[in-house]
Amino acid sequence: MKINIKNENKIDSALQAVNGKAVSHTYSAQDVRRLAIAAETELKSRGIDATQRKGSIYKASGAGPAAASYKYRVITTMVKLERGARDWFLVDAERDQARPQEKEWQNIFIKQFA
Repeated sequence: MKINIKNENKIDSALQAVNGKAVSHTYSAQDVRRLAIAAETELKSRGIDATQRKGSIYKASGAGPAAASYKYRVITTMVKLERGARDWFLVDAERDQARPQEKEWQNIFIKQFA
């Protein structure tokens, strides 16, 4: 899978295939776009030149329910985004689970240049 984040219809279709009927704590195409903006902002804040951002990876997984009284894990989405020469691409999406009060997490992996 390699879908440009600008193509919301394809992203929504891919996420729906992964999430099935679950919708409450899963990512949508708008969420993926928000994550890509956050990833780009992070790369800029670290002083990484735009020409060296290609190949960077951004992984994120959704949060669990806010209520502590909720007893069970919920279905969330784990997504993997990869920076191309100009745009971000959704390259993987998997069904994930989160416990109550578990926060959304993100990791960024920056390709090193010699």
